[in-house]
Amino acid sequence: PGGTAWLPASNTFLATWWDGASSIMIRSVGTGGPTGTAVAMTAADTQEMPEIACGPTTCLVVGRTWDQVIWGRWLIPGGLTFGARFTIEQGAGTREMARAAYSSTIGTYTVAWARGGIPQTTTLPVGGTTVGTIQPVVAGRVGTQLDLAFNVGLNVFGIAAQGNASDIWAQGLDSV
Repeated sequence: PGGTAWLPASNTFLATWWDGASSIMIRSVGTGGPTGTAVAMTAADTQEMPEIACGPTTCLVVGRTWDQVIWGRWLIPGGLTFGARFTIEQGAGTREMARAAYSSTIGTYTVAWARGGIPQTTTLPVGGTTVGTIQPVVAGRVGTQLDLAFNVGLNVFGIAAQGNASDIWAQGLDSV
């Protein structure tokens, strides 16, 4: 799995994917195909399941490690340079499906992931590595396969999840 984010200033997408080892790969792709070489965001352990969201000048890449750490890394799209990996959440229990979206009205990033089958969220300012309050999307509601997006017209995030027994649900989240 991987993710994509649109960069209007350069009329390109940034695509992320896991290389099957310990690196997350990032590549710029335009309407005519790749616009450069793939760059590796390497780590000492196995990081996987990358998702990317971009604002005007920065992008946030999130994912998880095999030892159940939800992580983030800031990326500067021009030149594909990135910061150190930081921990969003770790602890006992299974972590799955980290997702990120950017609020163009507030200028923050929201991250969603599943902990023990329950979707969780937190908000980060641009460039921030100190995680805000972590809270369940809907307390007690199972949903391990997540998707997250921001609607600028409504000024809300939308999260969709699939839980047990094909229970598919969606929830709107405030943008702050």
